[in-house]
Amino acid sequence: MTPRRTVVRSSCWRPRCFLSCTSVWPDPGMIPGMRIVSAGERTAYWSEGTRSEIVLAGGDDDGSLAVLAEVLPPGQGPPLHSHPQDETFIVLSGTLTVWSIRVEELDDTGDPWTPALLARGIRCEAGGVVRVPGGRAHCYRVDGVRPAEVIVLSHPSGLEEWTRAFGVPATGPGLPPDGFTAPQSDRARMVAFSASVGVRRHGPPAPLAAAQDDALAAPDRIESLPLRAGVSHGLRLSTDAVYLVVEGRADFVAGGERHPLDAGGCVRVPAGVAHVWTAGAGAGAVVLVLDGDGIDGDGLDKDVLDGDGLDGDGLGPDPAGARPTRAVFR
Repeated sequence: MTPRRTVVRSSCWRPRCFLSCTSVWPDPGMIPGMRIVSAGERTAYWSEGTRSEIVLAGGDDDGSLAVLAEVLPPGQGPPLHSHPQDETFIVLSGTLTVWSIRVEELDDTGDPWTPALLARGIRCEAGGVVRVPGGRAHCYRVDGVRPAEVIVLSHPSGLEEWTRAFGVPATGPGLPPDGFTAPQSDRARMVAFSASVGVRRHGPPAPLAAAQDDALAAPDRIESLPLRAGVSHGLRLSTDAVYLVVEGRADFVAGGERHPLDAGGCVRVPAGVAHVWTAGAGAGAVVLVLDGDGIDGDGLDKDVLDGDGLDGDGLGPDPAGARPTRAVFR
C-alpha cells in the first residue's frame, strides 16, 4: 500500500467557492489567523549537510500546518522512521525518492529493507508530490549528483521543531560547508528529543542502490499555479488556505494594504477573508487548501481553480500561455 496520494489534473476550472467582487476589506493586522511571511523573514538553519528555512511555523497560526523549504545534498536521507504528523514532499528541483510502509508490515526480525519495501519507492523530480500519512514508516534519499530543493509540509505542525532543536542559524547562502557539524546534534540528545515528540526509528537509511529500479512508482504532480498578470477580482474562500509564491513576484492585498512577496513568500488566509492578488508576468504560486482534516483538494473540487491562472472571476486565458495547473492536492 503506497502513501495516500490524490492528483488534481489540469482542466478548465471555474471558481465556485471563491466569492468574487468582494467589497469588505478588513485590516490584515486585525484578522485572527492571518499570517504574511516574506522571504526575508525566514530564518535559515544548517544541520548535517542540509539547509532548512521555516516558512510557516505552528506558532504562526493554530498549529494546523508548518511549511519548510529545504535544500538537501546528493545522497542525503534520514533513517527509516515514523512520526504522528502527515508529511508532504513537493520537489522543486533535483530528484528525491520516498519510501513508505505501514509499521505493522515491517519485518522486525532483521533488516527492514526487504524487496517489498524497496518496491514501494516513489521517485520524484521537479513537480513531484508525495504525501505520507502520519504514523507510517518512511524515509527519502536525494538521487543524482545535484542537491534537491524540496518544500516539506507538516500537518499538524511539529516537524519544524526538529530543525530548531538540531540546526544552527546559517551564516551564509546555500548548503553548509564541507565538514560542518551542528554542535547540538549528539545522538543521545536526538534520541531523547525523538521520544518527546513521538518520532520512532525503524531502521537504517535506504540502501544506496535502492532507487535504481526504473519500475518505481510515479509521484503525483504539482506545478506552480500561474498568477494572472494584473489585478485579480476580490477573492474570499470558504476554507482556510495557504499561498506559497514559488517564482516571480506577486502582491497580496488585504485591508487596503499591499504586501509585496518575492519567491519564497507565504500567506495564510483564514476562511471568509477578502483579499486580492496582483502579479507580474511569470509569477506563480502553490495553493494549499486546508479543511478540518488538513491539506485537502476536495474542499474546492473541480470548480476552484482555472487551468489558466488564479483569478476570482473565473479567469480568462493567460495571454502568455499558461502551464498545466495541478495545484491542489491531498
